[in-house]
Amino acid sequence: MLDALMQNLGLSAFSLKGFGPLLLEGTWMTVKLAVLSL
Repeated sequence: MLDALMQNLGLSAFSLKGFGPLLLEGTWMTVKLAVLSL
């Protein structure tokens, strides 16, 4: 039970680490596009 919980926590932390930069990149691109279109 505890093992599965730790595995779940590890997976979500891993996906956060994977999606974090992607999200940041997407936000940055959106901001740049918004500024450019002003």
